[in-house]
Amino acid sequence: MTDVDGNPIAEPDYSLFTFEEVNSKADNPQEAFDKDNETYAYTVNVYYNGIRLVDTEKAKPVQFTVYIGLKGDANLDRIVDAKDASSVLAYYSTLQTGVSANEALLNEEDDERIKANPMLDHFAAFLADVDLDVYNVNNWKMMKSDREVDAKDASWILAYYSIMSTGETDPHKGWNETFADGLGFIEETREVLFDKYIDKNEYVD
Repeated sequence: MTDVDGNPIAEPDYSLFTFEEVNSKADNPQEAFDKDNETYAYTVNVYYNGIRLVDTEKAKPVQFTVYIGLKGDANLDRIVDAKDASSVLAYYSTLQTGVSANEALLNEEDDERIKANPMLDHFAAFLADVDLDVYNVNNWKMMKSDREVDAKDASWILAYYSIMSTGETDPHKGWNETFADGLGFIEETREVLFDKYIDKNEYVD
Protein backbone atom coordinates (compact mmCIF):
# COMPACT_ATOMS: atom_id res chain seq x y z
CA MET A 1 0.00 0.00 0.00
CA THR A 2 1.27 3.46 -0.88
CA ASP A 3 0.03 6.97 -0.35
CA VAL A 4 -0.80 9.39 -3.19
CA ASP A 5 2.88 10.40 -3.42
CA GLY A 6 3.98 6.80 -3.91
CA ASN A 7 5.45 6.36 -0.44
CA PRO A 8 5.09 2.76 0.83
CA ILE A 9 3.04 2.10 3.96
CA ALA A 10 4.34 -1.19 5.33
CA GLU A 11 2.48 -1.46 8.63
CA PRO A 12 -0.48 0.91 8.66
CA ASP A 13 -1.86 2.42 11.85
CA TYR A 14 -5.59 1.85 11.38
CA SER A 15 -6.46 4.79 13.61
CA LEU A 16 -5.04 7.07 10.88
CA PHE A 17 -7.53 5.97 8.22
CA THR A 18 -10.25 8.51 7.40
CA PHE A 19 -12.95 8.61 4.76
CA GLU A 20 -14.64 11.22 2.58
CA GLU A 21 -17.75 10.94 0.40
CA VAL A 22 -16.70 12.18 -3.04
CA ASN A 23 -19.63 14.49 -3.83
CA SER A 24 -20.46 16.07 -0.48
CA LYS A 25 -16.87 15.89 0.86
CA ALA A 26 -18.49 14.81 4.14
CA ASP A 27 -16.74 12.48 6.55
CA ASN A 28 -19.92 11.17 8.18
CA PRO A 29 -23.13 9.54 6.86
CA GLN A 30 -25.58 12.16 8.15
CA GLU A 31 -23.90 14.97 6.23
CA ALA A 32 -23.31 12.83 3.14
CA PHE A 33 -26.94 11.67 2.88
CA ASP A 34 -28.75 13.09 -0.17
CA LYS A 35 -32.55 12.74 -0.07
CA ASP A 36 -32.60 12.69 -3.89
CA ASN A 37 -30.25 9.70 -4.14
CA GLU A 38 -32.66 6.86 -4.92
CA THR A 39 -29.90 4.25 -5.15
CA TYR A 40 -28.61 4.87 -1.59
CA ALA A 41 -25.12 4.17 -2.99
CA TYR A 42 -22.26 6.60 -2.30
CA THR A 43 -18.60 6.55 -3.33
CA VAL A 44 -16.04 7.10 -0.60
CA ASN A 45 -12.36 8.10 -0.86
CA VAL A 46 -9.87 6.66 1.62
CA TYR A 47 -7.20 8.74 3.36
CA TYR A 48 -4.24 7.74 5.49
CA ASN A 49 -2.89 10.36 7.86
CA GLY A 50 -4.63 13.01 5.75
CA ILE A 51 -3.24 11.80 2.41
CA ARG A 52 -5.52 10.19 -0.17
CA LEU A 53 -4.62 6.60 -1.03
CA VAL A 54 -4.27 5.41 -4.62
CA ASP A 55 -4.33 2.03 -6.33
CA THR A 56 -0.90 2.00 -8.00
CA GLU A 57 -1.84 -0.70 -10.50
CA LYS A 58 -4.88 1.19 -11.75
CA ALA A 59 -3.47 4.65 -11.05
CA LYS A 60 -6.78 5.59 -9.46
CA PRO A 61 -7.81 6.70 -5.97
CA VAL A 62 -8.74 3.91 -3.55
CA GLN A 63 -12.54 4.08 -3.32
CA PHE A 64 -15.40 1.92 -2.17
CA THR A 65 -19.17 2.06 -2.28
CA VAL A 66 -21.31 2.42 0.84
CA TYR A 67 -25.06 2.56 1.39
CA ILE A 68 -26.38 5.50 3.39
CA GLY A 69 -29.99 5.91 4.49
CA LEU A 70 -32.20 7.13 7.30
CA LYS A 71 -32.53 5.03 10.45
CA GLY A 72 -36.11 3.70 10.45
CA ASP A 73 -36.69 4.08 6.70
CA ALA A 74 -38.00 0.53 6.21
CA ASN A 75 -39.75 1.19 2.89
CA LEU A 76 -36.80 3.05 1.35
CA ASP A 77 -38.54 6.25 0.37
CA ARG A 78 -35.98 8.47 2.15
CA ILE A 79 -38.57 9.58 4.72
CA VAL A 80 -39.21 8.13 8.18
CA ASP A 81 -42.92 8.14 8.97
CA ALA A 82 -45.87 5.94 9.88
CA LYS A 83 -45.60 4.12 6.55
CA ASP A 84 -42.30 2.64 7.70
CA ALA A 85 -43.88 1.31 10.88
CA SER A 86 -46.64 -0.24 8.74
CA SER A 87 -44.04 -1.87 6.48
CA VAL A 88 -42.31 -3.38 9.50
CA LEU A 89 -45.58 -4.69 10.93
CA ALA A 90 -46.59 -6.19 7.58
CA TYR A 91 -43.19 -7.86 7.24
CA TYR A 92 -43.36 -9.21 10.80
CA SER A 93 -46.89 -10.52 10.22
CA THR A 94 -45.72 -12.32 7.08
CA LEU A 95 -42.96 -14.03 9.05
CA GLN A 96 -45.53 -15.26 11.57
CA THR A 97 -47.25 -17.23 8.79
CA GLY A 98 -44.11 -19.32 8.26
CA VAL A 99 -42.60 -17.38 5.36
CA SER A 100 -38.82 -17.05 5.75
CA ALA A 101 -37.02 -13.72 6.05
CA ASN A 102 -35.34 -14.38 2.71
CA GLU A 103 -38.73 -14.75 1.01
CA ALA A 104 -40.52 -11.81 2.64
CA LEU A 105 -39.81 -8.24 1.54
CA LEU A 106 -39.85 -5.22 3.81
CA ASN A 107 -41.33 -3.17 1.00
CA GLU A 108 -43.74 -5.25 -1.05
CA GLU A 109 -44.74 -2.21 -3.14
CA ASP A 110 -41.20 -1.80 -4.49
CA ASP A 111 -40.35 -5.40 -5.30
CA GLU A 112 -39.00 -4.62 -8.79
CA ARG A 113 -36.29 -2.33 -7.43
CA ILE A 114 -35.43 -4.91 -4.74
CA LYS A 115 -35.24 -7.71 -7.29
CA ALA A 116 -32.89 -5.60 -9.40
CA ASN A 117 -30.64 -5.05 -6.36
CA PRO A 118 -31.32 -7.60 -3.59
CA MET A 119 -28.81 -5.88 -1.30
CA LEU A 120 -31.36 -3.09 -0.86
CA ASP A 121 -33.63 -5.51 1.00
CA HIS A 122 -30.85 -6.25 3.49
CA PHE A 123 -30.20 -2.51 3.72
CA ALA A 124 -33.89 -1.86 4.46
CA ALA A 125 -33.69 -4.43 7.27
CA PHE A 126 -30.60 -2.68 8.63
CA LEU A 127 -32.48 0.62 8.71
CA ALA A 128 -35.63 -0.96 10.17
CA ASP A 129 -33.87 -2.87 12.96
CA VAL A 130 -33.78 0.26 15.09
CA ASP A 131 -33.51 -1.41 18.49
CA LEU A 132 -30.18 -2.98 17.52
CA ASP A 133 -28.25 0.21 17.86
CA VAL A 134 -25.74 1.42 15.29
CA TYR A 135 -23.04 1.35 17.96
CA ASN A 136 -23.38 -2.43 18.25
CA VAL A 137 -20.44 -3.89 16.33
CA ASN A 138 -22.55 -6.83 15.10
CA ASN A 139 -25.09 -4.53 13.48
CA TRP A 140 -22.87 -3.69 10.52
CA LYS A 141 -22.40 -7.27 9.33
CA MET A 142 -25.85 -8.80 9.84
CA MET A 143 -27.93 -9.95 6.91
CA LYS A 144 -31.73 -9.72 7.02
CA SER A 145 -32.27 -13.36 7.95
CA ASP A 146 -30.18 -12.88 11.12
CA ARG A 147 -32.18 -9.89 12.33
CA GLU A 148 -35.25 -9.56 14.52
CA VAL A 149 -37.31 -6.90 12.78
CA ASP A 150 -40.59 -6.97 14.66
CA ALA A 151 -43.40 -5.00 16.29
CA LYS A 152 -40.99 -3.42 18.77
CA ASP A 153 -39.12 -1.81 15.91
CA ALA A 154 -42.40 -0.51 14.49
CA SER A 155 -43.20 1.06 17.89
CA TRP A 156 -39.80 2.76 18.09
CA ILE A 157 -40.21 4.12 14.57
CA LEU A 158 -43.65 5.54 15.44
CA ALA A 159 -42.22 7.12 18.59
CA TYR A 160 -39.43 8.72 16.57
CA TYR A 161 -41.89 9.95 13.93
CA SER A 162 -44.00 11.52 16.69
CA ILE A 163 -40.98 13.36 18.10
CA MET A 164 -39.87 14.63 14.69
CA SER A 165 -43.43 15.79 13.97
CA THR A 166 -43.21 18.22 16.91
CA GLY A 167 -40.56 20.30 15.14
CA GLU A 168 -37.27 18.51 15.80
CA THR A 169 -35.11 18.65 12.66
CA ASP A 170 -31.97 16.75 13.72
CA PRO A 171 -32.41 12.96 13.24
CA HIS A 172 -29.60 12.23 15.69
CA LYS A 173 -31.32 14.23 18.44
CA GLY A 174 -34.66 12.67 17.51
CA TRP A 175 -33.36 9.14 18.04
CA ASN A 176 -31.58 10.19 21.24
CA GLU A 177 -34.92 11.40 22.60
CA THR A 178 -36.70 8.27 21.35
CA PHE A 179 -34.25 6.10 23.25
CA ALA A 180 -33.84 8.52 26.16
CA ASP A 181 -34.31 5.74 28.73
CA GLY A 182 -31.97 3.34 26.97
CA LEU A 183 -32.90 0.38 24.80
CA GLY A 184 -34.14 -1.93 27.52
CA PHE A 185 -31.24 -4.35 27.22
CA ILE A 186 -28.67 -1.53 27.26
CA GLU A 187 -28.16 0.31 30.54
CA GLU A 188 -26.67 3.42 28.99
CA THR A 189 -28.57 5.90 26.87
CA ARG A 190 -27.94 6.26 23.16
CA GLU A 191 -26.35 9.67 23.74
CA VAL A 192 -23.77 8.14 26.10
CA LEU A 193 -23.10 5.36 23.59
CA PHE A 194 -22.58 7.94 20.85
CA ASP A 195 -20.04 9.83 22.97
CA LYS A 196 -18.14 6.61 23.65
CA TYR A 197 -18.18 5.71 19.97
CA ILE A 198 -16.87 9.11 18.88
CA ASP A 199 -14.37 9.66 21.71
CA LYS A 200 -13.04 6.15 22.26
CA ASN A 201 -14.27 4.15 19.24
CA GLU A 202 -16.09 1.84 21.66
CA TYR A 203 -18.95 -0.38 20.55
CA VAL A 204 -21.51 -2.12 22.73
CA ASP A 205 -21.65 -5.92 22.75
